[in-house]
Amino acid sequence: MRLFIVGLGVVGKGVLELLDARRAELASHFGVETRLVGVADSKGVALCEDGLAHAEVLGVKRPGAAGVASLPDGRPLASQDDLPEVIAHSGADVLIELGPTQMRSPRPATDRLLAAMGAGLHVIGANKAPLSTAFAALTEAAAVNNVLLRYSATVGAGTPMLTLARAAVMGDTLVGFRAILNGTTNFILSQMRSSGATFDSALAEAQRLGWAEADPSNDVDGWDTAMKTAIIACHAPAIPPGRSISVHDVRTVGIRGVSARDHADAEAQGQVIKLVASFDATTLSARVEPVRVPIGSRLDVPAGGNVLLIDLKHAGELALFGRGAGAHETAAAVLRDLVDIALSAR
Repeated sequence: MRLFIVGLGVVGKGVLELLDARRAELASHFGVETRLVGVADSKGVALCEDGLAHAEVLGVKRPGAAGVASLPDGRPLASQDDLPEVIAHSGADVLIELGPTQMRSPRPATDRLLAAMGAGLHVIGANKAPLSTAFAALTEAAAVNNVLLRYSATVGAGTPMLTLARAAVMGDTLVGFRAILNGTTNFILSQMRSSGATFDSALAEAQRLGWAEADPSNDVDGWDTAMKTAIIACHAPAIPPGRSISVHDVRTVGIRGVSARDHADAEAQGQVIKLVASFDATTLSARVEPVRVPIGSRLDVPAGGNVLLIDLKHAGELALFGRGAGAHETAAAVLRDLVDIALSAR
C-alpha cells in the first residue's frame, strides 16, 4: 500500500518508527506491505513514486532540521491550501492525516480528507477537528467515493474505544455513555487532589512533565473531551438518520474553576472530582463538565488513564479502561486502522 502522511509531529514520527519495527510482522501476519510515496509537514512536501526512506524523513524532522522540503524529492509549499491537490495526484492509496487538531479552524484538514477521498484514496485520521465538526459529510464522501474512512486514533489513543462502542450497539440499544477521555485534565485533577495544589500549580507541573501543552486550553477548557464525545456518539452510532451532533452541540465546562477547596470538600464526602463526558441517547444531549464521583468507582481512574462506560438496555454497563495518550499508543491505533483498511479493501 502506498502511503501519504500529513503531519510529522510526535505521532507521525511514531507511525514511521512503528512501521519499521513491525514491517516483517505486518507482512507475515496480514500480508500488508507499505511504501511511503508522500509526506508533508507545515512548510513543505516530498513525493517519490519509488518510496521515501523512513530514516531520511525522520532525519529532517529532528530539532533544528529543515523539514521535508529539504529532502532530495522535497519542495516548499507556497500555501497549505495547495496540499489537497498534491495529495489527490500523489499516486497514494491511503492518506494518513496526523496534522495538529485545530478546533477553531478545522477546514484545512477537512479539505484534505475530502480531496483524498474524492481522488479514491482511503483515509486514516487522527485529527479530531474534522470528525467532530463534519462527521456526516466525511462519512458520506467515503460512501460516495467507495473508499474507507478510519479514525480510531481520535479517541482513546491505542485503547479501542470506538470499536467497543460500535460493537456494543450492534446487538443492543444504547442508553448512553459516560467517560473520562482526557489524560491531561485527569492528571491535573489527580495532582490537585493528592497534593492540595492549586489549579495553576498543578497545570505548571503537568506542563513541566509534558502532560500539558504550552497552550493547554483545548484540554483544560474541555474541548478535547467534547470533540471525542461527539465522535463517539456519531460512530456508535447513537444519532438517528438525518440528525447530527458536533462538538458545538456538546455543553462544555472545563476545569479552570475547580479549586483545592472543592477537592477537599469532595474528599470529605468520599468523592473525587473528574472531568466527565456524558451522552444521553434518548434526548441526544451531551455534556462535558467536572463531576464528583465516588472514590473507587469506575470513573475514578488514575492519572493518565481513560475509561468508557457504555450503558446498554439489555446487556447493562460495559467498561473499557486504558491509556488515552502517548505517541506510540496513538501510532498503534493508526496501524490498526491501516491493517483494517488493507484487509477490508481486498
